[in-house]
Amino acid sequence: MVSFKVKQEFLDQNKVNIANFIKDFKQQDTSKFQYHVFCKQDGLTFVHHSIYQDENTQKMS
Repeated sequence: MVSFKVKQEFLDQNKVNIANFIKDFKQQDTSKFQYHVFCKQDGLTFVHHSIYQDENTQKMS
């Protein structure tokens, strides 16, 4: 799990970057992993959570 906080002026670009990342990630075989992004109530803190079937799957993602 990774969390980070962005400055207000980078919020919109960060959302675009996340959307592009998720779009690319979903083109892989998603039966072997889960990836979720959450935004905390402050609207600036993002939490990325991933679960992989095994270490090899994580290295390939």
